[in-house]
Amino acid sequence: MKISTIIKIAVIILCLIALVITTVFAIKYISNMFTTFQAVTIEYANGIASTRIEENNKVLQKRIAELDETIVKLLNDKNKKVTDIGYSIAQLNASIKKQMESDHSYKPESNDPNEQIFKLIYMKDVNGKELPLAWSIYYPNKKEWKTGIVPGWNLNSQVVLTNGEDKDAIFNVWFENKLREDTKGNKYPLKVVQTEWIRKETRTKKLMFNPRLSLGINLDIEEVVPSADISLFSYGLSKGDMNWRFIGLGISGVDDLHFNFTPVEYNIAKRLPLIENLFIGGFIGTDMFLNVDGGLKVSVPF
Repeated sequence: MKISTIIKIAVIILCLIALVITTVFAIKYISNMFTTFQAVTIEYANGIASTRIEENNKVLQKRIAELDETIVKLLNDKNKKVTDIGYSIAQLNASIKKQMESDHSYKPESNDPNEQIFKLIYMKDVNGKELPLAWSIYYPNKKEWKTGIVPGWNLNSQVVLTNGEDKDAIFNVWFENKLREDTKGNKYPLKVVQTEWIRKETRTKKLMFNPRLSLGINLDIEEVVPSADISLFSYGLSKGDMNWRFIGLGISGVDDLHFNFTPVEYNIAKRLPLIENLFIGGFIGTDMFLNVDGGLKVSVPF
């Protein structure tokens, strides 16, 4: 096999890989416009869990629509706008025991109508430690029950927000009872099984008219040649911070000039370190004699 043939095959493979990557990212971006954010909860020791803070105006508006009417009225009365909504679900583990002895009884095995059997009802925290949350009294001579909640329990929650490029919300939920001697000074952490934190976007990506000149190379099955083009539109946070470029018109070649049209280019530098702008996309071109060709464009805008 000739070296030129090997080079052509390698170029074709690179073009196909680049086109697949561009298509995948395009599908991902378009699908994100119509689907909601799915939070990922990371669990740590003692029931603590965290989630990534997501800046997403679309999901935030959906969560605002799900708010309790009282909160909505309060926001309207105070003329306040929502910037963050956090959400978590904590789980309390049940403790089931059979054939237990009573904690204490009153006039046992008598005919007194007030004869009673008293029992504390325990639950378990995330570490398996039992805590008395409720009580039950049974009156055997009246076939009656009384139940209630052990007084003094407080459900505490704590949320810690971090800064940095990847911002996290860390959740901690626990029970505490300072009234009972057997629970005073103890914390009973609960397992946080689901978390979410949605924040208003500080900067919004948008489509804008943004003519940008760029230089690069065009790769097809025949050769690799320099190119220059101008794109008319871009999508990103600003005219300088672009994720996508659209409708590129340009020329390429050394001896024989070709006219090229590039419908869309993706800034692959968003996925690479040390580089800010490096766009790839598929182009369609023609020479002076209207012979159509195509391939991959790699360019750097100015």
